[in-house]
Amino acid sequence: MKASFPSSPSLAIMNYYELTYLISPEIKEENIKKLIEEINSFIQKEKGTITKSENPFPETLAYPIKKQRTASLVSSEFYLDPEKIEDLRKKLKKETEILRFLLVSKKISEKKRIDAEPVKDNVLEDKPTALSSEAPEERRGTDKKEKVEKKVELKEIEKKLEEILNE
Repeated sequence: MKASFPSSPSLAIMNYYELTYLISPEIKEENIKKLIEEINSFIQKEKGTITKSENPFPETLAYPIKKQRTASLVSSEFYLDPEKIEDLRKKLKKETEILRFLLVSKKISEKKRIDAEPVKDNVLEDKPTALSSEAPEERRGTDKKEKVEKKVELKEIEKKLEEILNE
């Protein structure tokens, strides 16, 4: 999924962030969706722009967090005024259903800003979650492009070396 980038001058002063958080497995799927919507609406209420919001999927934890061995992993990317980010941190800390969160500021190159395509505002309603039985088995990181390298034959390398050494 490609991220969209704001084009209006008022959004130019905002920073780009990625938020990833773990939700307790004791929470039901409909309550997970409500929590995600609550966090997304908080960002939008603070005049932020959500560019990417992934559906939650179950994750086995490497070690227990708050006595839990599994959790639902949620990730989203958004623009937000740096002055409002502390309010978001406080809100996330107050939510007892969130086991742990990571909020990272990301840098975006100008080329990505030009190549970006707009994303629908509310991605969560259209797609089934990985927690539901009809969800496909998708994991993060499957959209990475593989580099294709051109193979050079040994004869070509020897020919180039001869040309260089003869000069």
